[in-house]
Amino acid sequence: MSLTKVDWFGFRTKATPHATLEGLRGVFSDVGSGIRVNPRKRGWMGFEQSADISIGQMHIGLMAFGGDSQKGWVSVNISG
Repeated sequence: MSLTKVDWFGFRTKATPHATLEGLRGVFSDVGSGIRVNPRKRGWMGFEQSADISIGQMHIGLMAFGGDSQKGWVSVNISG
């Protein structure tokens, strides 16, 4: 019996948004090829751009990137 539940997983990387997406696809193995990013009309937490991450019709998280103050970082947050 597991006593731990991951309800939020977040990380940041210096990889490009495209390379980050490809990395997520690898982590999610069997369903990874179904992961899509859909651009949002605004940034997030100081990032200039953001995109919803989904598998099929299910929203699973957010990717944010861009902006001089972010110094090349890409932020990914997967909700539980």
